[in-house]
Amino acid sequence: MSTGKEYEKYKQLRITLEKMISDGAKSLEKLGINQHAEGLNTLAQKVAGETFRIMILGQFKTGKSTFINSFLGDEILPAYVTPCTAIINEVKYAQEKKAILFFRNPLPEKLPSEISSEIAEHIHKERENIPPIEIPFDEIEDYVVIPMGKELKESLLESPYDKVELYWPLDLLENGVEIIDSPGLNEHETRTRVTLQYLLNADATIFLLTSLAPCGKAEMDFIENNLHRSGFNDIFFIFNRFDQLPPKERDRLKNFGLNKLKGETSFGERGIFFISAYDALMGKMNNNLEQLEKSGIVEFEKVLSDFLINQRGKTKLTQPAKELKRIISEAIFTTIPGQKSMLNTSLAEIEQKYAEAKPRLEQLEVRKQQMSNRIELSIERMLPDIRRCIQDYFNSLNERIPLWLSEIELENEFQAMHPKESSERIITELLEKIQGKIEYEQLGWQNEQLLPVVSEKIEIMKEAIEANIENFYIELDNIKINIAGDCGQKIEGAKDVSAIERVGAAALGFFAGDIGAAAIGGNFGFSKTFFTQLATQIGAVVGMLLLGISNPLTMLPVIIGIAVVGFIRGKVGVIDQLKEKTAKGVIEELNKISGQSIEAIMGNVKDRVQEIGNGIIHGLESEISTVKEQVESIIRDIKAGEAEVANKRDVLEKCESNLVRINQDLDDFILALLQNN
Repeated sequence: MSTGKEYEKYKQLRITLEKMISDGAKSLEKLGINQHAEGLNTLAQKVAGETFRIMILGQFKTGKSTFINSFLGDEILPAYVTPCTAIINEVKYAQEKKAILFFRNPLPEKLPSEISSEIAEHIHKERENIPPIEIPFDEIEDYVVIPMGKELKESLLESPYDKVELYWPLDLLENGVEIIDSPGLNEHETRTRVTLQYLLNADATIFLLTSLAPCGKAEMDFIENNLHRSGFNDIFFIFNRFDQLPPKERDRLKNFGLNKLKGETSFGERGIFFISAYDALMGKMNNNLEQLEKSGIVEFEKVLSDFLINQRGKTKLTQPAKELKRIISEAIFTTIPGQKSMLNTSLAEIEQKYAEAKPRLEQLEVRKQQMSNRIELSIERMLPDIRRCIQDYFNSLNERIPLWLSEIELENEFQAMHPKESSERIITELLEKIQGKIEYEQLGWQNEQLLPVVSEKIEIMKEAIEANIENFYIELDNIKINIAGDCGQKIEGAKDVSAIERVGAAALGFFAGDIGAAAIGGNFGFSKTFFTQLATQIGAVVGMLLLGISNPLTMLPVIIGIAVVGFIRGKVGVIDQLKEKTAKGVIEELNKISGQSIEAIMGNVKDRVQEIGNGIIHGLESEISTVKEQVESIIRDIKAGEAEVANKRDVLEKCESNLVRINQDLDDFILALLQNN
């Protein structure tokens, strides 16, 4: 693969940074800066596990499986001719081929009849938190595809499977590329929510279309209503099966595709490609360079690798490199000089200074607890307004649903000869379309009403504690000076480091999935990623709760039960009556789930805000503990005698030398990373 070497270069850079972080952590451990050392160890693990996650989107029959195989250069995924991919497939690296099946939690109440005896036995051992199980690679189609002749919604509701992880020994995968094959976009709204959740952690989004029927309404609606409204704009569009068009139609399609989609991606025309996935696959597998070049995939791979490595990759490496530099700079210019100064102080003097500092450290503990209480109070104060916003949304749905249903243009017609069957088909269509409308409105409500309310409340919380955090660090630094003397050197760029960045670095180990202060945001606040994640989580919660109102298996009896005798006997206005009864049934079901939905959304908001608040408090605790640990360590060394003091000085010199080297290497690393194009 032409871009494989570029990914390999990135992998080597990642390994280099991981080693620098690990080496820095070892020095911090020797210095007794255990909290920061733990944070760096967590950061090293994160960097080691970094991959480029590529999400593949597209409707059924666009050739997604063939495209993925062509990108990877091997026939990993079966090119399904049976209906639809039902669950997520993740393609990753391993030396041996294998497939791991994961299960939903909780499981659906009703399981599919065609489930294998082995899987049934595995499930019944534990009905909750079922562990994944390895399955034969050549049998994955039995798990990830909707069976022939099976109703789509029924199958999705019954499926106990969450995802399949496929492992394959390919160089591209070994160098850090992962592929996520999503269910078709036209399969089900809940699966769409799963797709959007995966997109949060994707580094590249590839939207596959077919050249034979490009840019259908459902595709364009998904791009606008789901991707753009959820904040996903970095999209690569692939027109597959370009080779199947008559030559005279190809230029016309290119002009159409570029004009239609250049405004739908942040990449403009550079994000739109016309390829033959089949020719690309055959070209790679048969080492036919002419066929490969003709397929059109080579240029796409170049652009994709450039985007991943020089944009996403730089961020993935630069951010942790800067976190490492901030932490080791503090050790070099403040911590080590302070420890050297304390070693040159008599035991009596250092113990006296520490005794004088203890009440002030205890007071910082009190102030930290006060800040924790303020965060808790701020969260509790924000909840009533958030609850009111959510309740108003559900109330507005009750008013708008009848209007939405009345405006729906039906594809099914009422047949007087078969009143019950045709009524059920019409109601099913109405339910599917009203679900789509509700989800569309929900995205608008989240972005235009709910999240602004959350943002406003977070700003209030910021104002309540930001000054206190600044004062906390002023007092902490004064305590350090009083104990060790003002022997620390000026840290380059320190004036640009805010108190919240310092607490973010101190809480680095707490934010296991994020990177220190980046998880909080540069100006306290919360990062853009926080709001995107929150919006998608809310959407997933509401989507699951709304599933019942779009499921004919549960809603048809409700609506038919509401109906009066005779409304299905072909009377004039029967469609209006069906819409009226459907509206009444949907509203009744919404009213039943509204309380549950409100509590679920409230829980999501509260948990996410509380997570960041807890991180801030953890960081402050870490700072206090670090001061105590260092002083107490020096006191122990002095009490142990001159030999131990000499050994400590030697450790300090070696750690300083090592950290200075890492710091210099980091400067070269960051400069090379930023200059590399």
